[in-house]
Amino acid sequence: MPDDKRTDTGGGARIGDSVNTGGGNFVGRDQVTVGGIAGGEGIAIGHEALAVVDRRVIVNNILKVDTQALDLMLQIVVAALGGDRSALQRLGASSVSEQGSRQIAELIAAQKQAAAQGLPVTPHALYRLGVLANYRRDYEEALAYFRQATQADPEYSDAFEAIARVQQYGALGDISQNCYDDARLRLSEAREAALQVEPLAASLVLCGYIEQTQAKLALQKRSQADWLRHLQEAARLFERAAQLEPNDPSVHNGLGDIQLALGNLDAAIVAFNRAIALAPKYTAAYNDLAVACEGKLQDDPAHAADWYHKALDAWRATFHLAPNDPGFSANEVLAIGQHIVRLEGQAGQYESRKDTTMSDEKKIDTGGGAYIGGSVDTGGGKFVGRDDYSTTGASADESASARFSPLAQQLYSLLKDKWFSLSELQDLSFTLDLDWDKLSGNDKTDKARALVLECERSNRLEQLRRLMRLARPQLKDQLDETPTDH
Repeated sequence: MPDDKRTDTGGGARIGDSVNTGGGNFVGRDQVTVGGIAGGEGIAIGHEALAVVDRRVIVNNILKVDTQALDLMLQIVVAALGGDRSALQRLGASSVSEQGSRQIAELIAAQKQAAAQGLPVTPHALYRLGVLANYRRDYEEALAYFRQATQADPEYSDAFEAIARVQQYGALGDISQNCYDDARLRLSEAREAALQVEPLAASLVLCGYIEQTQAKLALQKRSQADWLRHLQEAARLFERAAQLEPNDPSVHNGLGDIQLALGNLDAAIVAFNRAIALAPKYTAAYNDLAVACEGKLQDDPAHAADWYHKALDAWRATFHLAPNDPGFSANEVLAIGQHIVRLEGQAGQYESRKDTTMSDEKKIDTGGGAYIGGSVDTGGGKFVGRDDYSTTGASADESASARFSPLAQQLYSLLKDKWFSLSELQDLSFTLDLDWDKLSGNDKTDKARALVLECERSNRLEQLRRLMRLARPQLKDQLDETPTDH
């Protein structure tokens, strides 16, 4: 937006590396001052220090000059804090210093005081106030400013995009808190806003990501049909966007995300690699590619060593790029680094892995050499097909759990402990396409045992482990370990 890069300060000042504003200087991005405010008072914003100008001084300056003074100050603060559109693309990752937060609060308060005195505010100023409120993680206030910006300028595409992103992010929080009605309302506004974004391809991409969030909502509400429908709609939107903008990397990354959610790892990897080819510094695409390649470790054990190295390379690229990507927080960068260290420690395991058949995974020693098939006598009950199995009492399950494989025993111990609630076990069962009502037992311990038994029987332990990692990141260290017999 060229208009954002030039501002008339009365002395022809240009926003750039070093600009004289008549009473102060821009000095790169690390030090910004604005002078000529109420007798020489000014704003100074740097990465290490910020001299906060209070609302009284700002309001007086607006009254003495005009509303363009507020526009200029907001533009300077947004640029200095790095609170541009990229900060809206991954909400919750960026942070602001205490002094920066105070200055944002003073600017917002000054604008409200000026508005109370009947002074108009431009759509650009409203948008930047929203960006600053968002940067401070005051999302409701940010939304209010973005909405005002679209009311003042019904064609303000950036403001509509901001509404869509903030509401989608808010919906994810609502989903995590089981506030499903609130999430639905947020996603409705997000989609309406996304439809106003231009160009069309950008609108389609936003709508695609909103559909992904709709799918997550459906998953939490245990509506598998709606989950699949929303993912398919997201795929359709991304594919349409790809037709319009085949060289847009975010389109291909979105397609990869959908394929990853559907479990189509090969298609996801193709899409992520395409996104990276178009944007070699696309941190999120490297991150998603690493996740998909790790998934292939279990899906394609014959080539586990190759997938191990591909996953490790993608994680290293993510770790290299993430510190300079505003979409990744310092904690996320640290977690990626720790994960790389753990993976590097597993090198010997994958380098020495031999091709094996799946026959060993289709047998469980039940004391009588039972074969896992259509109907199997375990001595205490029967497995009946894949979808139905029952036992004649807790003793049968307990006997089976005593012969758990090391991985099954590890997962069972975590599931029955404090980490997962009974309703979360039910969620895991739904995601794994298991019939919760047919898993024996009533309390959490019995249900956890039955869930792990069925996953071991149907060769889904790795899927269960992957889902547990996603649900409880704090257990990654334990879940990444490869348990062995003692």
